[in-house]
Amino acid sequence: MKTLKDAYYFPHDCNAKDDPKCVLLIEQLGLEGYGIFWVLVETLREQPDFKYPLKLVPALARRYNTTAEKMKTVVNVYDLFVIKDDTFFFSESLNRRMQPYLEKKRALSEAGKKGNQVRWGKNIALQSGGDREAIANKTNKTKTKETLLFEEVKEEENLLKCDPPKDGVERNWDGLKNFLSQMNGSPKENNFIIEKSNFGEKGHPIWTFIFEVRNSNGKIHTPMAFLISRLKEL
Repeated sequence: MKTLKDAYYFPHDCNAKDDPKCVLLIEQLGLEGYGIFWVLVETLREQPDFKYPLKLVPALARRYNTTAEKMKTVVNVYDLFVIKDDTFFFSESLNRRMQPYLEKKRALSEAGKKGNQVRWGKNIALQSGGDREAIANKTNKTKTKETLLFEEVKEEENLLKCDPPKDGVERNWDGLKNFLSQMNGSPKENNFIIEKSNFGEKGHPIWTFIFEVRNSNGKIHTPMAFLISRLKEL
């Protein structure tokens, strides 16, 4: 089972239930069928290529306490999924929704690589061979995961003491401020979360991540690091 740390966000329309395909699904299989549909979509999201083998559908059905026949019906009958070569299935809608995320992730990865090359290239040029080795050894020993996580976070004024932009965006600014105040994070951590969530914009994934923290029963030992890590995935 995936831990909260390994769970991934994906876009989900609030009116998906009103899609004609889902309306027919609910009409014929009830809310159980609709629940099966979302189990399948979430399972696809967890796969690296967003595909799932048809032969594993019966095992998936047993895992979620339904029948293989019902789950196969949802996969095959309502045009909600695409079946390829009678081997695996996928969701065109999910694949389409994931493209902006994948493109942004690739762009951030490339930018990070280029930034590291420039940064380390400058450092290496300024140091002798012995100095470079000593610095590298010291860095590997002392730089923690949290240090690496926050190294690109800007250090500015504490945004908790500022007002959100007056741009017409709906926000739960008070809710975000209260939560961050309880976490006792640093101004740098608070600023990163505030900026990434657009000052607590309603509907932003930050509220899903905060829900995970509050319902982890203490299993998330470093909530601020968890939130920043999840926001960097977006």
